[in-house]
Amino acid sequence: MARDNQFGVVCWVIDACGSWMKSFGSKSDRVLKYKEYHQELLPQFLISNPICSPSVMLVKKSFENFRFDKTKVHVEDFDFWARSAFVCVFYNIQEVLYYYRTHDNQVSTKYKLLQLQGDMPIMLSMFHKIEYDRSRFTDEFVKKVLFSKESLILEEYQKFFSWMKELINRNRIKENFDQKELRKVLNTIIRKFVFEIFFTDRRNGLNYNLRKEILFILPLKEKVYVLTKKIKEKYLK
Repeated sequence: MARDNQFGVVCWVIDACGSWMKSFGSKSDRVLKYKEYHQELLPQFLISNPICSPSVMLVKKSFENFRFDKTKVHVEDFDFWARSAFVCVFYNIQEVLYYYRTHDNQVSTKYKLLQLQGDMPIMLSMFHKIEYDRSRFTDEFVKKVLFSKESLILEEYQKFFSWMKELINRNRIKENFDQKELRKVLNTIIRKFVFEIFFTDRRNGLNYNLRKEILFILPLKEKVYVLTKKIKEKYLK
C-alpha cells in the first residue's frame, strides 16, 4: 500500500517480493518471467498465478489474516495469493533468482489436470471482482468458453465478445484493476480464443461454415489478425 515516509514522499510498501524462475531438467530449459509491479501483475490472476511462490520473501504481519486452504489441493499457493492480492502489495524482481529442476514424476506433471480444475474457481473469483452482469454472463457460460472444449453456437461466440467489452466498461467504473493492464490481459484472452477457433481443432463443433460466420462478428483487430495470418499461411509456405 502507499504510505508517506518521514520526508513526506509517498512510497509503496511491498508485502511480498518474488522473482523470475528458470526450470531445467527432463524438459527443455525455460525462464518464467513474471510482471514486475503490483498494478501489472494483479490482472494476471485472471489467467494464471503471477507469483513464483518458492522465490517469495514476505512481511509476515501483512499476511496474518490469510492462511493456506488445505482443501485447495495442488493450487494452495495460487489461492493464497489471489485472496491476499487486494489487501497486500506484490513485487517481482526482474531477474532469475530461483531455479527449478523438472522431472516426469513431480506433482505439477502428475496432477496437471487437477491443478487446471483447481485453477478455474480461483480465476473465476477474480473475474467476479469486476462485478459484471453475472445473470447474463453466468459462471456456467464463462467456464464453457474459457475452460472447456464444448461446442458453441454463433450466439455464444457473440456473447463472449460482448462479455469482454462489459469487463472493460465495468472496470472503468469500479477500478478494481488498472484499466490499461486489464486491457492487455483481456486482449491476450481474446487472441487465444480467436487463435483456437481459426487455427486449431481444440474447440468441438467447428467447421468451415461456422468459422466463416464467426469471422464476420469478430472485432476489427481480430478480423485483420485472422485474415493476415491466413494469407501468410497460404502464400508463404
